[in-house]
Amino acid sequence: MNGPAHLGIGVAAVGIVVWGADAVGAPLSLATAASGAAVAALGSLAPDIDHRDATIGSKLPLLCLMAGLTLLCVPAAFRFASARGGPQAGLWAGVLPSLAWWPRWGGILVAIGIALLLLSRAATNAWAHRGPTHSLVAASGMTLVALAACAAFGVGHVPPCGVNRPPA
Repeated sequence: MNGPAHLGIGVAAVGIVVWGADAVGAPLSLATAASGAAVAALGSLAPDIDHRDATIGSKLPLLCLMAGLTLLCVPAAFRFASARGGPQAGLWAGVLPSLAWWPRWGGILVAIGIALLLLSRAATNAWAHRGPTHSLVAASGMTLVALAACAAFGVGHVPPCGVNRPPA
């Protein structure tokens, strides 16, 4: 089984949960469903962190680092262009407020990229593939880490059943 197959299963599982929540009258917001899909995608790749060629240990850290550095550098470039003055200064200054959230998420993505890279290297050196990372204990631990990260960043709040129901 390769990375895309893992991703497909993880995201399909979230689709079933979103459909089920809607079916019982507790629809999830788009932000909750999207953050759930992101966590499921990462979680579905996590067991292979002990394989040196796995997506989570080779491609994903690089992608996170590139995206994070982009999110960190673009607002700085706009700030620099705005401070230089000239005919376009007002345009650059007008764009800056819409980029206010970019550095926060850029820093988070850089931290995730570095963490995945270090964890992957440590796991690859410590265990053979399909070792402890393929156990229920590891899956439970990864779930707790994902829930803690979501709570720390305020992502994925699920309202009590019936809160989003239309009035009868």
